Amino acid sequence: MAVNHGMNAPVPILHPNLIRRIFRGVQADAAVVTDHRSAARRAFDARNGVRIDALCNLLADAGLDLSPDACLLVWHMLTAAGDDALRLIDASRDMHGHIPIDAVPKLLIRLGLRPDDSAIAAMIEDAHQGVDDAREAAGRSTAAIVDYRAAIDAPARAMRDPQHAPHAVATMQGLTRTLLDRTLAAENELRATANVMGELRERLVESQREAMADVLTNLPNRRAFDIALADALTTCARDGTPLSIAFCDIDHFKAINDAHGHATGDRVIRKIADMLGHMTGMGCYVARHGGEEFAVLFPHNNASEAFARLDATRAQLADTTLLDRDTAAPIGHVTFSAGIAQYHTGEGSSALLSRADHALYEAKERGRDRISIAPPPD
Repeated sequence: MAVNHGMNAPVPILHPNLIRRIFRGVQADAAVVTDHRSAARRAFDARNGVRIDALCNLLADAGLDLSPDACLLVWHMLTAAGDDALRLIDASRDMHGHIPIDAVPKLLIRLGLRPDDSAIAAMIEDAHQGVDDAREAAGRSTAAIVDYRAAIDAPARAMRDPQHAPHAVATMQGLTRTLLDRTLAAENELRATANVMGELRERLVESQREAMADVLTNLPNRRAFDIALADALTTCARDGTPLSIAFCDIDHFKAINDAHGHATGDRVIRKIADMLGHMTGMGCYVARHGGEEFAVLFPHNNASEAFARLDATRAQLADTTLLDRDTAAPIGHVTFSAGIAQYHTGEGSSALLSRADHALYEAKERGRDRISIAPPPD
């Protein structure tokens, strides 16, 4: 078959099995892979293989090619979407069950996964209009004063003549009333513009808050966590203070969803989010990192101190019996596992997050409902 190497060559559609091979990094010749890399890939596959298979199946089922937007949408379907979100996504499918590619950006906006550029553009336009209105009102007020100065010049001179003074005084009174009316009108316009600008500022603040908040739990989302982590690393490097991070993952969460439904699964996520969120008042930063996973920053805490604080929450959850609110059926003892990594001088954020992720995997391997601390970097 001829291959078109031109600029307009079509992008090949990758089969899900090929996507799996790319994601997992499977090599055709295993002999050239070192034992270290092979072990790392096996560990990666153990941690992520099920989700990657599910991700690829969702892409294929929705008739979507591999793209950042499509991956974001199906990742949300896989890890975070509740019943309402899934109904919204299903409503966009065509008669073949596929999601049209032009519907994906709109879904991302409606699901709160991407800011609405048109809404932001409208707010910017409102801001420009408010500034223009204020400038015009101020200009009219200034023009009124200039006109007043010019208009009272003749009556002011006439007041020196006793014969014309009464008429001049009446004229100046009329001009003053006119100036006061015009000034009052300009003041009202400026006040109205100030109110509009105040409302616009509140809308912008709310939009920023929504962009940084997880819809389900109201915790900061992954984007906000990345910003907080960068700030914490800067402070840690500058001041020499300790810093630890943790990844927490709900144990056997898929089984909870399968047995009790996504709505109950959402409530379990919110319950654990509330329990972890209580640590925020103790100087921690808790965020929902995605799906059933949470991330926690422990500024000024070494790994042992972070372990003690997080383990208290883990033990509290393990001692709590949850019930399905709809059926009153016991959900049982829901637990989470966690991995903690302490920052070491010169370490980048990716390496720090990777060590915490590997510690979480170790906690899962050791039986779950426990916390592991990552060893220092090599």
